[in-house]
Amino acid sequence: MMGIASGIAALGLAIVGATSSPFCQLVYSACVAAFVAALAFALLAKEQATSNLYFFISVCLYVQIPGAIDFWYTADPACVPNGPNFGFTYYQTVSRLVGSLAMGLGLVIFHTVVTKWRFRKAFWMMTIVRIVASCVDLLIIERVNIKMGVPDKAAFVLGDAMILNLASMLDIMPGILMLSRLTSPSVATSSYAVLQSFMNFGQNASLALGVWLIEVLGIKTGSDGSGECDFRNLTYLVLVAHIILPAMCIPLTFLLIPDMPIMPPSSGGGGDGDESGGSPQPPQPPAAAVVSGSMEPII
Repeated sequence: MMGIASGIAALGLAIVGATSSPFCQLVYSACVAAFVAALAFALLAKEQATSNLYFFISVCLYVQIPGAIDFWYTADPACVPNGPNFGFTYYQTVSRLVGSLAMGLGLVIFHTVVTKWRFRKAFWMMTIVRIVASCVDLLIIERVNIKMGVPDKAAFVLGDAMILNLASMLDIMPGILMLSRLTSPSVATSSYAVLQSFMNFGQNASLALGVWLIEVLGIKTGSDGSGECDFRNLTYLVLVAHIILPAMCIPLTFLLIPDMPIMPPSSGGGGDGDESGGSPQPPQPPAAAVVSGSMEPII
């Protein structure tokens, strides 16, 4: 039921997005999000409902603004004087290659370090890592890296291309394990499907919010055929979309995420301490949930 509701909501958002203004998309997203959240609390156990709500909010509040960031990095000197002016092929290739390496590193860090933490710590720490990666974007946009003697390509690799993909992987793995701890094996597959639908709708809502912010701040990329470029407010866009709004997720981890160790004491994972003692071994998530990588948020 929850998966169907979220799927219909996402389909509706696509229709609204194709036929109405960014503001209408934003209003639709807010209304449907409230309805889906209420439905989750009515149909799911409390901890499952609050966890799914957290994933939806965290994905939604890391606002997707590729239409502004991508164009700024790859714009020619006539559009962005003294900018990075990356070639599109270079930009895409480096992003994919470094991103893949970062995700592999994320798996190693998760198994060696993060499994010793509690779920709350894992999620708020990854939010901070995302914010740090976005701060690198701000340094590049304001050309601070050039003043420090750091080339754009080096700064880009150390910013979104590396850190953000690393944080994305470290965000996905605790989420999968937490859902496996909160559900019985007989309904695990359905629980992951509900989580995926929440995250997918959160991504769609995030894109709608990003389009609206780009319009409000008057950012023009020249992609509409007019050739007009205006990135004067790009700093404010990144500040709001990738720093201020995501930071709101930090207090939400203490309200919506269960206070449990990632690996229970019986599994030998250690953790930051758990007085409950001897929790049962969590069921393993479906292989497809990890291998497909479909739960990775869009950057």
